[in-house]
Amino acid sequence: MRIFKNFSEMYNEVERELKHNGIEYKTSTVQDKKVEGNSDFRTKELMGYSFMVKHPNPWELIDKKNLNKDWILAEMVERLAGIKLNPGIAWKHRESVWKEFLHKKKFSYTYSERIGTQISEVVKHLKEHPNSRHAVVNIYDRYKDHKNRGGKARVPCSMFYQFMIRDGQVSVIYIMRSVDFGEHFLYDLCLATMKMEYVAEQLKLSPGNLIFFASSLHTFYKD
Repeated sequence: MRIFKNFSEMYNEVERELKHNGIEYKTSTVQDKKVEGNSDFRTKELMGYSFMVKHPNPWELIDKKNLNKDWILAEMVERLAGIKLNPGIAWKHRESVWKEFLHKKKFSYTYSERIGTQISEVVKHLKEHPNSRHAVVNIYDRYKDHKNRGGKARVPCSMFYQFMIRDGQVSVIYIMRSVDFGEHFLYDLCLATMKMEYVAEQLKLSPGNLIFFASSLHTFYKD
């Protein structure tokens, strides 16, 4: 596993690896869109890609890469709300990205729906069992999502977040089945880091490291 000292170092290396070592292929679906034959979605991919960022600071790249702060903050509020919101209002801050996935005024899923009360349950569990390996927040639902394979509806890219206390710090392990480097990668990592910071704050501990694994880390020709 590669270990990086900050987000900038990590981002530059992932970008370099995608460019030089990514495998090229043609994908047939993206989210719930059929893109077979669309040259914009020719794909470069790194499989089974992992790394650690030591004590990450999400704001380091939020400003440098001009990410949408309003969406990040609004999305974070909805993910921590403890209630199931669909569609919520955060998506309106990135309407150009999310509007096409609204069907009958709802998304096929939201992180708010999938997380629900899991964050507060994890905090409670870690207060009682600080050395636990059970503090997992599940996103992927095998009872729902397997029915939507093949582009029938959107399926979460995130599988789960796991929070672990070691050496008096809270670290997060973030597992994804798929992540789009051009559109979502940095947003996903920033939100994972902010969840870690929130859990650490609730436990009155320091935030630790971000450990990341993606089955498919990819970019599209259009990006």
